[in-house]
Amino acid sequence: MFRCSAKTCDNLSETKGYCPACKAAYRKAWAAAHPGYHSEKRRQWALDNPERQQEIEANKYARRKAREGWGDQVILTEDERKERRRQRWHDMDPEKRQARSMTRRAIARGRLVRGPCIVCGNADTEAHHPDYSKPLDVQWLCKEHHLAEHGKTLRTFGLFD
Repeated sequence: MFRCSAKTCDNLSETKGYCPACKAAYRKAWAAAHPGYHSEKRRQWALDNPERQQEIEANKYARRKAREGWGDQVILTEDERKERRRQRWHDMDPEKRQARSMTRRAIARGRLVRGPCIVCGNADTEAHHPDYSKPLDVQWLCKEHHLAEHGKTLRTFGLFD
């Protein structure tokens, strides 16, 4: 048995050096003094080694799948999950998607100009489509009144008390 190398600790350990508690405290203090060090190093390594990083990511899911006994169940990467959510949203209501897209393009091209909220006059507004078959016929509403128009409240989203 060896005494811990920390000057303020009298714990005994099986190996020379710091006891597990002092080692954990040292690592925690070092990480607090150097925030982002490891994440920045990891990010830089991934940029320098893209092939190896891609291989590691591919193997990570296979190992997890085998470890947890998922069998032939498909494990999706984060990008694949995002793509599925995006596709589901696109398939949900094509008329709504087309109306929103046309409104965004009209605003970008200057054919449609944002106005103040028709209820309170707030300048920070969103386009509300009373009828999606008329994509450029919009009402300008602030976030609060837009949510109210759809029967929702800001408390639901934790925006106001």
